[in-house]
Amino acid sequence: MKDYRPVYHFTPLHNWMNDPNGPIYHNGEYHLFYQYNPFDIEWGNIHWGHAKSTDMLNWRHLPVALAPAKELGEEHCFSGCVIDAGGYHALFYTSIGPQRNPETGAEQWMAISKDDLNTWERIKENPILTTKDNVGLDIRDWRDPYVWKDGENWLMVLGGSLDKKGCVCLYSSADLKKWRFERLLYRSKSETICECPNFVKIADRYVLFYSPAESPRYYTGSFYNLCFQPEVKGCLDFSGWSGLYAPTSFVDGKGRRIFIGWLTEGKRPDQEGKYDYTGALSLPRELSIGKEGLLRMTPIQELQSLRYEAKRFAGIELCKEKWDCGLKGKSVEVYAEIEFEKGIEAIILNVFESPDGEEVTSIVVDVAQQMLSVDRTRSSLSPGVNKDILFGKAQYWEENRFILHVFIDKSIVEVFFNEHTSISTRVYPVLDDSCGISLHALGCGKSVARVLNIYKLKDTSYS
Repeated sequence: MKDYRPVYHFTPLHNWMNDPNGPIYHNGEYHLFYQYNPFDIEWGNIHWGHAKSTDMLNWRHLPVALAPAKELGEEHCFSGCVIDAGGYHALFYTSIGPQRNPETGAEQWMAISKDDLNTWERIKENPILTTKDNVGLDIRDWRDPYVWKDGENWLMVLGGSLDKKGCVCLYSSADLKKWRFERLLYRSKSETICECPNFVKIADRYVLFYSPAESPRYYTGSFYNLCFQPEVKGCLDFSGWSGLYAPTSFVDGKGRRIFIGWLTEGKRPDQEGKYDYTGALSLPRELSIGKEGLLRMTPIQELQSLRYEAKRFAGIELCKEKWDCGLKGKSVEVYAEIEFEKGIEAIILNVFESPDGEEVTSIVVDVAQQMLSVDRTRSSLSPGVNKDILFGKAQYWEENRFILHVFIDKSIVEVFFNEHTSISTRVYPVLDDSCGISLHALGCGKSVARVLNIYKLKDTSYS
């Protein structure tokens, strides 16, 4: 297998991509910005790439939105956000240069656009924030502004590290140009950094999420008098540097809170010729408040428009012998509603499976331990790719049933369990016939797939 480029996940046309930045809905279109190196497939020379879409599936690539201002001593335009400021759009980002190193010298800058987000002009008041504004706090790796309107004022969160513990700082402004440090909104007791923070309101709850150099985390809670009271803790995706990192979010024209993250590439198999791109983005997910104050995460409904060939089953009894679904593919969606009785130890969904079993990626629901995992130990015959097992505790569990929703796309696996737990990662099977899908169960009890729908998914268009 030589083609690992996903067909319905967003990728750059060429070169390096990492964090999604500033997604926004404007005049009936979705605009997506992202960390981008236009010169190489490795990290460096960070610009803001730009694309737009009418459905978050079919994207039109646009010219680079923001390039480092070399004449202003800028080397990189790190992550940030875009907001509708009324009459114009404002872009906030972290400016890095030879005299503004990422650990101790970061500055927060602003640019504005008055032409449908295609052209951006830095304001003369830059920087709008420096480390000197942190009222004596020595905050390191201070970056990734996220801005929103709160009443008559604007608020901003920035991530970083204080005394080697991750933190999220809160700032306020009346005009978007002059900002004041308010407080530490959150401080971790164990994590060393909080990158790419978002602070949003969903229904009657406030949600803080951030990336702590491992799997991205979140808290839901209350917010009053600029104080956040975390109440429920969760994990956005049990993958981190092996899958999904640096997510961000926005509200679309339908009022949905949409979440999207960077899918790290990992080491790919050696092949003749050089790969011409690196990185992808996760499927857009709608966020809502779910069971027990946890976040509910569901792939956007627009994805259903990509379905073009289906196998639908009901009442399939699962046992130790693998049950072959009869549909093969490398860009596929699987939706299963499983019921089980006492004695069942695990339910296993195999994807990217070769006929002889030499290659297979296994999605395992451990009933006894209430754990979800993606086992990549046999995902590829290539010796150099990552083959560890990713796992996490199911964040919402029902007594004798669960829903498993899985998307695979050439080299991507995204798993949703009971709409509250997810694992996303990359796999690189090398055999052309590693395209099988099967199910089986371990243990002595009875397990039945009450609903099992499998769809092939169409390529999305790029231009």
